[in-house]
Amino acid sequence: MIHARGFERMVMGMQPIQIPEFPKLRGEEAIQVLHDFMRELKEQRGKNLTDRQTTALIKFSLGLISSIETENRSNQIMNNVGEKIRGETRPINRLRQRTPFQRFK
Repeated sequence: MIHARGFERMVMGMQPIQIPEFPKLRGEEAIQVLHDFMRELKEQRGKNLTDRQTTALIKFSLGLISSIETENRSNQIMNNVGEKIRGETRPINRLRQRTPFQRFK
């Protein structure tokens, strides 16, 4: 059991580490990297990783891919809706520009 003073000495003796900066991947690029990662996992199955570890990491990767694909589809739907709305308002704006409207004061 570590006492408070022993824990404090242990913490004070720790050296800070620098965490490397990783690129931010989105969309298809992220999906491709996850597929590459899963290929590497399969190659390591039974060597540096157990079957259970490999299976867990592959399932996690597949979940991430599914989440990214869902987000991509959602963004695409929202973009299509936005384009449709903008397309519907354009004729109204053109009509207003051609028709003299008087504003009431």
